[in-house]
Amino acid sequence: MADLIDSETIAHVAELAGAAREASRRLALLSRADKDAALLAMADALDLASGEIIVANDLDIVRGRAAGLTEGLLDRLRLDRPRVEAVADALRDIAGLPDPVGARPSRTRCVRSRRSQTRSERSCAGRRWPTACRFDRCGCRWVSSP
Repeated sequence: MADLIDSETIAHVAELAGAAREASRRLALLSRADKDAALLAMADALDLASGEIIVANDLDIVRGRAAGLTEGLLDRLRLDRPRVEAVADALRDIAGLPDPVGARPSRTRCVRSRRSQTRSERSCAGRRWPTACRFDRCGCRWVSSP
């Protein structure tokens, strides 16, 4: 796959990834209102650029087909207007969620048994499991609860 992408594009993507890493560190320090404004601005930018995004994606699909990618993979990579709109809508939905940065769950509950416990009391069906494990052996899932 790397032989399909020229070295200039690879360098550009690496530069963008580094900038994104740095931006993520700065974004973590922003207020909730600023983060929500950024998410909404990204959604609006996606809506405005959807035509360009779809055209560029069509070119990528043509290159992928020429490179022998399977139709299933090409379908997952294909962007059309509804898919781009769905991504923009998802960004708007995320802006409406509580800010998880810095949040620590005070209690957890077992989804299967509906029991609430503190982190140090985590057990399932009378068995104790490592607190770092999100899925216990009985198949239950620990989730945060107030």
